[in-house]
Amino acid sequence: MLSSESSPPQADYALETSNLIASLEPDREAVASEVAGKLLSGRASCAIYGDDNLRPWASDPNHNSQNGGTQESVRYEVCTNLPAPHDQVPIRILVTIPTSYPLTSPPQLQLLSKYIGAFGVNSSLFGSVLRIFHSTNGVEWSPDSVCVFDGVEKVLELCASWYADQLSLEKAGELLREDEKAHRTDPQPDEDEHPPYIGHTPFSMADDATLHLPEDLQMYEAEPITDRKSAFVGRACKLDDPAHVPEILRKLLSDRKIARAAHPVINAWRCRTNGVLHQDNDDDGETAAGGRLAHLLQILEVDNVLVIVTRYFGGIHLGPDRFKLHGTRWKVAVFWKKVAEKLSGAESGRITDVVISRVPLLPSLSDDEVAYICPLCVFSTPITKDESPGQRSAARQSGKHEHSDNSLIKQQGYINGNWLDAASGATIKVTNPANGDELGTIPEMGLQETKQAIEAAGKAFETWSTTTAKYRHDLMKKLFSLMQEHNEDLGRIMTLENGKPLAEGKAENQYSASFIEWFAEEAVRTYGKNIPSPFPHIRNVTIKQPVGVCSILTPWNFPSAMITRKLGAALAAGCTVVIKPPPETPFSALALTELARRAGFPDGVINVVTTQANVAEVGKEMCENKIVKKVSFTGSTPVAKLLYGIAASTLKKVSIEAGGNAPFIVFNDADVDAAVDGAIASKFRGSGQTCVCANRIYVQSSVYAEFASRLSEKVSAFKVGNGLDKDTTHGPLIHGRAIEKVKRHVDDAVQRGASVLVGGKHIDGNFYAPTVLCDVPRDAEIMDEETFGPVAALVKFETEEEVIRLANDTPVGLAGYLYSRDVGRVWRVSEALQVGMIGANTGLISQAPIPFGGVKESGLGREGGPSGIDEYMITKFIAMAL
Repeated sequence: MLSSESSPPQADYALETSNLIASLEPDREAVASEVAGKLLSGRASCAIYGDDNLRPWASDPNHNSQNGGTQESVRYEVCTNLPAPHDQVPIRILVTIPTSYPLTSPPQLQLLSKYIGAFGVNSSLFGSVLRIFHSTNGVEWSPDSVCVFDGVEKVLELCASWYADQLSLEKAGELLREDEKAHRTDPQPDEDEHPPYIGHTPFSMADDATLHLPEDLQMYEAEPITDRKSAFVGRACKLDDPAHVPEILRKLLSDRKIARAAHPVINAWRCRTNGVLHQDNDDDGETAAGGRLAHLLQILEVDNVLVIVTRYFGGIHLGPDRFKLHGTRWKVAVFWKKVAEKLSGAESGRITDVVISRVPLLPSLSDDEVAYICPLCVFSTPITKDESPGQRSAARQSGKHEHSDNSLIKQQGYINGNWLDAASGATIKVTNPANGDELGTIPEMGLQETKQAIEAAGKAFETWSTTTAKYRHDLMKKLFSLMQEHNEDLGRIMTLENGKPLAEGKAENQYSASFIEWFAEEAVRTYGKNIPSPFPHIRNVTIKQPVGVCSILTPWNFPSAMITRKLGAALAAGCTVVIKPPPETPFSALALTELARRAGFPDGVINVVTTQANVAEVGKEMCENKIVKKVSFTGSTPVAKLLYGIAASTLKKVSIEAGGNAPFIVFNDADVDAAVDGAIASKFRGSGQTCVCANRIYVQSSVYAEFASRLSEKVSAFKVGNGLDKDTTHGPLIHGRAIEKVKRHVDDAVQRGASVLVGGKHIDGNFYAPTVLCDVPRDAEIMDEETFGPVAALVKFETEEEVIRLANDTPVGLAGYLYSRDVGRVWRVSEALQVGMIGANTGLISQAPIPFGGVKESGLGREGGPSGIDEYMITKFIAMAL
């Protein structure tokens, strides 16, 4: 039985396959024998798969002709069925025989079937097939041994086992449906009953008249932990009297959901009363797990606590809905209680530690309203009389207003302590790259506002430059604290305007704040020097002073951190600044400015000019104005050269961080798993939109296949989507132009002979599938240009000398990475690579205490680290006669 998922029709599969075998080089007799003897078997009665089920395969029918008819590898497709008892289920496997097989490399197998039976193939099975010759659970391979047939049989065995597992999950699905049905038939709690308790939220158990519990007893519930077969929910409460344990457990078992669990109340406790320690004797009858919990409490020496674990069968197969909270009416009650507090003038803010109490229920609400007003949401939202519930629901889904402090959202420029619109009244629309929704507008400022901002900064410099280092330190520490306090809000703003996942947005805010903290400490350490004089009556000293007004121009990929890395050093040194944020992501810069205002920075010290259409004249003024003494820019190399030339007209101090083309080198003695993790961290952070991300991944030939398969497996598991979705691992690219560049690089590489292992396609809008390309030729565009997208380009190399030459063959040199266990090699290659920063056995190098910057056409100067503040200061020499 053939699979319905088949390659394009072939005239005679057996004939074409025979021709394929005949095309093999004479020295590959063993390979030809294996293919012909075991996989094809001609028309003999002992044929294993059959003539029509072995087919030549090519992803691009024109590929061989484009390469002069030469064939670097043999590829064919096996179309067969799973072994009994599932022998009616078709499956397709791609076999690739490289030129080096069987002497130095194993063959490569890949699952072509997207579905096995009715079940979609997941990334785990896909990766297991890719690693069939590189896994302890796969097929052993040694040089000069043939193993294609054994590999195919192992793939069939894996797929049969996986398919059997999927069939067994139908039972889990039945359990889920039964569980949901039971909850649907459960009566809703009346106003006088207790509501169900809520994860992370204490609930009162004191009102049950049949239980004798302390009035202030509160139970805390953790998020469920799931594995393949089970799900575990942990709870804990303070315990002052061992006699309360049975009553507490009975209280929990009164909940039908807990009572119906496989193991409802696995528990352990320790309690010290009147100096006497009482502890669990493990008589709860809940297997050995209770004993382990009791032992853990003893090791930790935790007293006066009761810990309960509830185990449900089904695990990840039952999905998160099994733990969905019920009792909507109680959520509505808590919501209206919060509304009453807000309307009465109570302080608004984050909703935390909600203790559910009995309050009168107001009329029922729609599902949209219930979803909107659930008290478990991360942020509270201002409630206005002008918004209908439907409008509020739409606002929540789009991410608008979803902040605990909406005053951080500024839609004006900031000059001399005033929030201002453009003199022309023109505005710029700012959109969410994930869905195209308009987030707000900013002023389209021009030359007039830029001159006004520079003049304000120049006036403020006269006093700010004379303040003490301790004074500047204290203000910056206040700003740091405010950034920490508003981490959730600032992270969400970045996610909305940049698209990165919320976790990355919040992490960037922490990274951004670290520059403010670092330079606050550096402010009080701007030491001068005492230089010995050759003359007895002369004393030589140097002092450090702020350079003056600074122009700061930043990109959109790190909307906050690219600003604070410059701003922190400038403020610490005693400089004033004019910031031009990118029009794509201005709200992070404006929110930082608002926090700086709250921290107490004087008017004119920080100024922000927003523009898009007038960027040429604004940028020229910021680099050319004589009041400005320092220009700091992060962006592309062509723009950096243009601004550098303009700033040269008045010989300003300039620091530039321009484009990169980072090499990522994996040697044969590397820890491959660590190298894969490092490549993902470096290449795919921010969906590949970072200046230091790996752009060219060089892998030594002996570990090339293993690295490619493991990287592909992990990349295939990425979840691309809106950054506010908790399941999203990678967000969109910033705009359509970024998508077009990525498509151009991938298409060019494939046309020149590269293969797509994962991804390789535009999904929709600004989303591009995370991609892994193998066998990328060295003349491909992606080797010469920074992609700034989620594409990992793999290139095979043989020797250390070869890869150093390849890595240095570029006009830029920002960052580079290498993985090797050989310390000598690490030192040699690190010193030989022509870049400003090296990550040796790590894919993450960015941090506040390091000197960040590149060589060649990647820029000038260094940002961050002990020398970062020097970029914003001058050294003045004083010779004093006695």
